[in-house]
Amino acid sequence: MGTSRRLLVTSLLLALVAGSCGGDDGGFAGDPLDEPVAVDIVRNVPYITDAEVFQVWGIDDDRTLTMQRFVPDGDGPWPIVVILHGRQHDSDMVAPLAEAIAERGAITYAPDYLYDDPARSFEQIESGLWMGEKTIPDLTCVVAAARADAVSHGGDPDHVVLVGHSFGGMVGATVALVGDDPGIQLGASGTCVVSGASSSPKAFVGLDAVYDWAALAGSRDFEFFAEAEDAHRAVSPLSHVDPASEVSPEFHLLSSDLSIPMQAGGHTFDGFMGTFEAALREAGYAVSTTINPGQSHSAYIQPRAMPEVVDLIIELAYD
Repeated sequence: MGTSRRLLVTSLLLALVAGSCGGDDGGFAGDPLDEPVAVDIVRNVPYITDAEVFQVWGIDDDRTLTMQRFVPDGDGPWPIVVILHGRQHDSDMVAPLAEAIAERGAITYAPDYLYDDPARSFEQIESGLWMGEKTIPDLTCVVAAARADAVSHGGDPDHVVLVGHSFGGMVGATVALVGDDPGIQLGASGTCVVSGASSSPKAFVGLDAVYDWAALAGSRDFEFFAEAEDAHRAVSPLSHVDPASEVSPEFHLLSSDLSIPMQAGGHTFDGFMGTFEAALREAGYAVSTTINPGQSHSAYIQPRAMPEVVDLIIELAYD
């Protein structure tokens, strides 16, 4: 199976797309592909310019934050998937999963994003004081920019699925919950390349993530979190679970019984995915949870190890 790869720096002339999101009543116009197709891969698609770049993994200090774009061969229409990598990683870590999803018929984006603030010391960066200030607004820009960019490649802005692995699952869940909140600035680290496009997905998929980030403040293994407990609580998805509406996204949470997050500091499953699930259900969200026995933390972003992850994302994208 051949894969066409083009490595180039692109400049975006993005249409302003305000497509509807989570509450879409109809299914997708097309069908998932029966056989994998070739994928056109383009790196360095910008979503934020004039950024304050500092100590971020995988991003050169050129003041532009970028994402990789994976477009299946064909005319579409295609649903849109955005995948957020974990902490201390970059978009290349989730690129195999992104390509596998695109092969099945979805335009897929994998951004590099900032989780360090140039105004902070290393100790403050490690404690997490930066997260609420830049990461969440930057990632709302990612979803909006991907939605707008995909339209020129056959993407359907009404069918966007947001996926997050590990730390990316935590911040991704928060992005899915805040959606188009007018109080969230698109692109706090610089200038978002698009305005007017929705940042709300129709569905969110969390892969082996911690959702009660603030709970780690009391953990022996994460004592440095305690000094920034308020900041962690502010960015934690649990702090943003408001009553669901007709356009709220659905949530699908996957985790391993062997996952690093669930074992950290002696915390249990109910202190992480289970707590978040209960809060979502009480607020009226559609939510499902799946425990994958014996799977490693990294297996969720390895399509050969867990092809069922690709199957789920494609199913949701075409729903």
